Amino acid sequence: MRTIKVFLLTAALVVATGATSAMADTTGSSKSTQPHPKMETMKMTHMGLFVRLDAKPGKEAALEKFLKDALPLAQAETGTPVWYAVKFGPSSFAIFDAFQNDGDRTAHLNGPIAAALMQNADELLATPPVIERWDVLAVK
Repeated sequence: MRTIKVFLLTAALVVATGATSAMADTTGSSKSTQPHPKMETMKMTHMGLFVRLDAKPGKEAALEKFLKDALPLAQAETGTPVWYAVKFGPSSFAIFDAFQNDGDRTAHLNGPIAAALMQNADELLATPPVIERWDVLAVK
């Protein structure tokens, strides 16, 4: 579990700091290595959430659909520049997101994704969601 969290945190920080702009292009094309326009906003992410979700038996597909359907809601949140819905195994899922400040993180926790998740938790989840807050200590 700790390894998965470290991987996700690393992936989000790579995206958040614009490090992906330096990755090699293995297709042979001459694409620019300039960062995506959103990278300037994403460079300043300092904190986030890791929310562990375990589906009830028989509800795995429904939870996966719920998470996929939440993407437009996450995209509409201007204070949430990094949002991942991930699947670790048949019934094991998580949401990983990053924010520039605690106000944006709190707004996300009080927003439509969290509200919909809590409204559907009894039907979809085997256990209550485990919400962990994280803060960046250092970044390369």
